[in-house]
Amino acid sequence: MYDELWVDRARSLTDANAGRWEPQLGWMMLGTDTWGYTPAYDDDGMVMRACGRSWGQVVCTGWY
Repeated sequence: MYDELWVDRARSLTDANAGRWEPQLGWMMLGTDTWGYTPAYDDDGMVMRACGRSWGQVVCTGWY
């Protein structure tokens, strides 16, 4: 099983909390590396969060 990393982006915190966001931007698989990064995304006026999946469990930061 491989680990994954991505970011989600929403127009507002209200949209994010309602489940309306752009999912898995910059998705990447982390093979044997223990680090990774996604491309930069425009967050002007938007909220974003970083997410990852390891051993089938998804964990995300808060929206910022």
